[in-house]
Amino acid sequence: MGEWDVSYDSRDNNRGEIWLITAEDELVLDDGETSMTIPVELAGSRISWALDESAESVSFAGSVNGSRFAGTLYTQEGNRSVYGRRR
Repeated sequence: MGEWDVSYDSRDNNRGEIWLITAEDELVLDDGETSMTIPVELAGSRISWALDESAESVSFAGSVNGSRFAGTLYTQEGNRSVYGRRR
């Protein structure tokens, strides 16, 4: 849980976001332009979530190690490595 600075490679450049993981097992994604809330699954050191909108399907699977996490963002445009650090 908590607030995380997140970065990953996008098609055009390196992107950054803030992920807020709440006590209600929700993930609030904020990229500075838009914000959305997604149910998140936390199991031990594992974290995962999925978003299936009509135009795009995106999912994430990763693991937390202390104040850092790493994982893979799966998109229809390809997979991206994701890294996070607790704020």
